[in-house]
Amino acid sequence: MDMTARLIEAGLSQRQAQVYVALLRLGCAGPAEIARLAEVKRPTAYEALEELCSRSLATRAASGSKRTYTAEPPTQLLKEATERQRRLKDLLPDLQALVAAERSKKPRLIFREGAEGIRQVHEDLLTSSEKEYRYFGGSSEMVAAMGETYLTDYVRRRVAKGIRSLSIRWRSHDVALPCLADGERWLRRARYLDIKPQDGLSGLFIYDQRVAITSSYREGHGMIVESEGLSALLRLLWQTLWEVAKPP
Repeated sequence: MDMTARLIEAGLSQRQAQVYVALLRLGCAGPAEIARLAEVKRPTAYEALEELCSRSLATRAASGSKRTYTAEPPTQLLKEATERQRRLKDLLPDLQALVAAERSKKPRLIFREGAEGIRQVHEDLLTSSEKEYRYFGGSSEMVAAMGETYLTDYVRRRVAKGIRSLSIRWRSHDVALPCLADGERWLRRARYLDIKPQDGLSGLFIYDQRVAITSSYREGHGMIVESEGLSALLRLLWQTLWEVAKPP
């Protein structure tokens, strides 16, 4: 790769790179001489020289009607890149805030397939900034979809992160697995509905401004919906069920 191409990669335009290389070779020269060596038209050379001056990569001097240009040391390119990186670093929080604000306005759907997809949804629960989530579903469906080994490890990691689980379950589908028990050891409060729903229903999770749904093992999928309005509505419905549900 020639020098001009490398300068383009470093952030110079095609004409800036050609003129800068020519200026480095000449040391100090007028626009006409620089244009000939750079193999560009004189107006193009003049525009590129002025752009290089604005970037502190060249300086101009005038004597009467004559104007000459001198190249600044190539180390200026590194200084320019460092300064550009600093400015971008300072700007990054504002840019990220714009992305977060835009996401908060528009619902977003994340869909995952298979048993691994269901597990990925559960992994996202561990990112809860509220340090808790609300659950509605049957524990037997949860065990069937994820397996006892993964579920036991998942609950251990949830507890280690200090994330609480508030669970509404139907008693008829409950599983006597130690890590699913109610109590402070597992950072879980559980209440039960004395109903007998059909097998294979999905599970519902509400956390932050998200709603997660995990299907039965047979259907094999999980999804996350980021929506302030939907999460607020389902929190209200969940709270209504919580008030009528019974302790273990």
